[in-house]
Amino acid sequence: MQVKVGKTDDESHLLDLSKKLEWKYSNRMVAFKYSFPLYSEIANRHLEYRLKERSEFWRRSNSNVVDLSYLPEGRYTLEARIVNNSGDILGYHTTQFRIKAPIYRTNFAKILYVLTVLFTLVGIALAIKHRIRVQQQIMEKKQLESELAAKSREITATTMNLLNKNKILMDLKEELSVQKGTLGAAYPDKYYKRMMKAIDSQISTDSDWKTYQENFDRIHGNFFSILKSRYPALTDSDLRFCSYFCMNMSSKEIASMMNISLKGVEAARYRIRKKIGLPSEISLSSFFMDLN
Repeated sequence: MQVKVGKTDDESHLLDLSKKLEWKYSNRMVAFKYSFPLYSEIANRHLEYRLKERSEFWRRSNSNVVDLSYLPEGRYTLEARIVNNSGDILGYHTTQFRIKAPIYRTNFAKILYVLTVLFTLVGIALAIKHRIRVQQQIMEKKQLESELAAKSREITATTMNLLNKNKILMDLKEELSVQKGTLGAAYPDKYYKRMMKAIDSQISTDSDWKTYQENFDRIHGNFFSILKSRYPALTDSDLRFCSYFCMNMSSKEIASMMNISLKGVEAARYRIRKKIGLPSEISLSSFFMDLN
């Protein structure tokens, strides 16, 4: 018995039984063609076959061709035999072959699937980690903003307290001056001077300034340190003026804070502008607000 194999729509060729028979999943339109040169003179004979892995029953072929197209992947054993009308087996042949798995089910594909899942999981983990980090940063930023707002309220309250205190003390000095002018010698100079000295000692004290400076630096990103490093010619008094300009305080408010006249404030503006080389068209307040 001779066997030829080929696609159902191609010319068949003799099998090379020394080689493994296997076809790609996408190329599985396979048919086996049998010939019986030794039994060509026998008229009453026919071909029977079975695919061992799929059926235990023999099927009769009306021709010498066994069409096995579109088999699923796997290894198969095709058994074929020549039988006469009396049921005698005249010839027998066995052919083993294999239909390869489709590309999406190969080991290589499975490795790709595993890698894809791993990369996806890693990507999801990184995305979650990034999201958590962003949320933490947002929370930290909100906390920082809350702390800065609290410090801002604190320094504003401190400044306003100083302003109010200085205003009261300045009003008190003015009232004492009026009383001294009215009473004259009836108000002894030693008592008048003692009261004036006591009032002056409470206006813008160094301890008040130190507290103010520390709070101001926390809120405005080391405002004083930056000014000192960039403009070393600025004195401590200049730095105090700069912080008031940064808060956009009026000249009257600054005069009250510093216990000086309005002319003294304007002189300080001119002096500071010259030391930092600031053009006249740029506002001192805007310059110090944008300092970083």
